[in-house]
Amino acid sequence: MRNSRILFICLIFLYRQLCQAQSHYPGQHQGKFALNDKFTPAVYAFDLHNVRLLDGRFKDNMLREQAWLRRLNTRQLLHSFRNNAGIFDANEGGYFLIKKYGGWESLDCDLRGHTTGHLLSGLALMYAQTGDEYYKLKSDSLVKGLAEVQAVLNQEGYLSAFPQELINRNIAGKSVWAPWYTLHKIFSGLIDQYLYCDNQQALNVAEKMGMWAYKKLQNVDSNQRSIMLRNEFGGINESFYNLYAITGKKEYQWLGQFFYHNEIIDLLKQRKDI
Repeated sequence: MRNSRILFICLIFLYRQLCQAQSHYPGQHQGKFALNDKFTPAVYAFDLHNVRLLDGRFKDNMLREQAWLRRLNTRQLLHSFRNNAGIFDANEGGYFLIKKYGGWESLDCDLRGHTTGHLLSGLALMYAQTGDEYYKLKSDSLVKGLAEVQAVLNQEGYLSAFPQELINRNIAGKSVWAPWYTLHKIFSGLIDQYLYCDNQQALNVAEKMGMWAYKKLQNVDSNQRSIMLRNEFGGINESFYNLYAITGKKEYQWLGQFFYHNEIIDLLKQRKDI
């Protein structure tokens, strides 16, 4: 019974590792955080590259995910970003050569680009779990492509598959579908690429994006901030606090605090359910 309980705890730990990116577990990613933990934990976590799944249901699920990740085409994942930046991707805009992803990744959907962020995280975690260079090479191609888009856009570090006007609509409180959520996924993917794949270029791209956001939001007053957060902001404060922990730069701490939703969280702290 005791061994079964230990095995169950280990499986839950692995499940959390594979399904969540970036939540900080003390003991992981040594040397990659400028800020140290203030408290000494009772238990330290293993780095994912030091853990391997044995045969069983969890490994079966991982193998299915590997097959799916291998089917996805890097060029297709970057197409909406390149389209937004006006980068040549193929003749006729790739109409006949690049099969466009549909649904939430279609070129007329406000959420376009978020899947690439999710996959950057997935590829990073899969590389850490397996050590298979395939996942790192595919990751590196995506990061390199995003860095190219960021440079061509040349908008103080802004990077997305949609124009900044969607962010402007969000700040103004106008109808728009989750631009900060989408950027959160891209930030998360890039940060995971740094943490799990040692990709410095990914961190550089994420830092530039963070500095863009800092400059963008400096002139948003408290009233407009409240309207903006009521509209949508996803969980992007997680990314900014992670960048702050990794770099120690106060601009990212400011951004994390800027996205703190007082109207909801302050009441929850007071145990009021609204």
